[in-house]
Amino acid sequence: MRSGSDALFTYMGVHAEYHEAFVGNLAGFNLFLLDTFRSLMAPAHAHLMVETVVPGYTTIRAVEAANEKAARKLVRWMRSSHLMFTDFDVDFVFRPADGGLAIDGDPYWMAVSGGGRMERRFDDAATTLAANPSVFGNAQRLARHAAFFRYLKADCPEQWRSLQASIAEGRGQLELYAIPIRRMPYTVRDSS
Repeated sequence: MRSGSDALFTYMGVHAEYHEAFVGNLAGFNLFLLDTFRSLMAPAHAHLMVETVVPGYTTIRAVEAANEKAARKLVRWMRSSHLMFTDFDVDFVFRPADGGLAIDGDPYWMAVSGGGRMERRFDDAATTLAANPSVFGNAQRLARHAAFFRYLKADCPEQWRSLQASIAEGRGQLELYAIPIRRMPYTVRDSS
């Protein structure tokens, strides 16, 4: 089923459809790995499947950082057919820390029934992070920052407009990393 423009990523067999904001970039690649984690041959090493060097991402050897036992535990839990990595009902906490912003709160895995109801939940953030620190660390940061931006947009409209203007001004200076389309994975092999 096509997700239109309201979802980040939809995985349909061997075909993938990304929201246009995530096509060909590191965030989109990370979401692909997140959504296909249980189907990958070596999920603990999934972030190394793209040959393009991404500083701080694919240069980190998964063998040193990933925990195979945690990856197996997570994949076993993921046997449900409908899964979501979500921040639904997570109470994120924002606070100043060391001259910056600290955001606390962890997204989690949810198994969803065909009718859209939550069947069960895997909220062991430590195991999820240990299964592949590159993939799940990036997904956690994305969820935390998205929560902050949602808060800013809803509760601090003046600061939100100021941030938007600042981003628009410096858009050309932003360091965007694009993954060449030829390097993006098109299919995943079943691990069973």
